[in-house]
Amino acid sequence: MSMTDEAMFKLCETMKIQHCAGDSFEVELGELIGKYRAAHDARMRDARAAELLPRGRMVAAELLAVAPSTVYKMVHRHRRSTVEQAA
Repeated sequence: MSMTDEAMFKLCETMKIQHCAGDSFEVELGELIGKYRAAHDARMRDARAAELLPRGRMVAAELLAVAPSTVYKMVHRHRRSTVEQAA
């Protein structure tokens, strides 16, 4: 069990005891965490694309298992999110 899964389990148990939260809370929390994990993984892949682009778009595309044009889109998303975080 990962640390986040263990923390989620503890939170769900606490919410059941203190606030009578039902199974729907656990389901909704699981969905929320799943969305966050997916977004985090996408940001990490975008950052990896930005690191690999100097080696060439074909190399980056092969290492990331995406189409060459997708590498540019990933790098653009990464740069845009980096600028937004700095602001």
